Amino acid sequence: MIDAHAAVFLPGAQKSGTTALFSVIRDAGGQGPSIPKRKEPVFFALQPHAIARYIDWYRSLYDANDPRPFVDGSTAYLSCPSAPAAIRSFFPKAKIVIVLRDPVLRAYSGFLHEAKKSPCPERRTFEQVIEDASTTEGGADRVERERVALRIRTGELDPSRYGDRYLEQTVGAPFRAELADPLWAYLHFSNSRYSEKVDRWRQEFGAENVKVTFLEQLVSDPTLRLGEVLDFVGLPHTGALTLPRENETRVPKGSAARLFTRARSAPGIREASRFLRDLGFGGAMERVKRGGTETRKSLDRSTYDRAKKNLLAEYDRFIREEPKLEESWRFGAH
Repeated sequence: MIDAHAAVFLPGAQKSGTTALFSVIRDAGGQGPSIPKRKEPVFFALQPHAIARYIDWYRSLYDANDPRPFVDGSTAYLSCPSAPAAIRSFFPKAKIVIVLRDPVLRAYSGFLHEAKKSPCPERRTFEQVIEDASTTEGGADRVERERVALRIRTGELDPSRYGDRYLEQTVGAPFRAELADPLWAYLHFSNSRYSEKVDRWRQEFGAENVKVTFLEQLVSDPTLRLGEVLDFVGLPHTGALTLPRENETRVPKGSAARLFTRARSAPGIREASRFLRDLGFGGAMERVKRGGTETRKSLDRSTYDRAKKNLLAEYDRFIREEPKLEESWRFGAH
């Protein structure tokens, strides 16, 4: 059944500012869109049969009688080949906003995002991540996937976090279902190869319904660039606009912080955390969490350059499309 409800999707890229942009869209002119209980329902990254079976649960996340657009900020969608067609089958008039970032920095931030979790599913060093993504024979995405799968078989990576309980554990879904690609979160370089992914969304929805923007420009000129996004999705705005600092990657420091991080992932604690946030204690919880963490460390020049060799085609394409990126998509620009 096609859903005529207006919708905005922010499919990624992961660790590229979608959480901050989600906040801007939510608060736009006091007339922002209808917001689900969670920024990332991840629903359309499920296997197709699960989407068909549980679509009523997804619809329950928003008010079908609310004339405002519904917004879904699930960053798993950009890397999921089946997501665009699945979304269009229910939301054919959706507007798509894709945020991209320096491909190497996105890959590194995605790696840290997994490495900070406890129990830790990402057990590689970033040097090993680069090694897994490096090939001179073509088919880089396939090679990275094969090497990740091998590390899972040898116990070097733990795929259980993204098993059939993922939606149940993260967004409280009353069902269990497999993701279409349970390895996606470990394919850090594949997730930074934007070209094919952007083209897939444009082909599915039409280029006129897909807005591509860049984190570096949202930061450097927020009033102009955020205004362009709000105009695209049809939301009002006046005066200066700012991009909030949201979801910055931080890593535990010290044994006490690691213990706290581990405790937050224990059975029942995640549900209690959601309850406290719903009661308005989110700010206090964030201060406690940040007290035991430090901002991620930056890449050194040699590591950045080695990583960039795996992603040169992405730099070439998007700098051609947006020449100003030549100044911001380079080492030391941030």
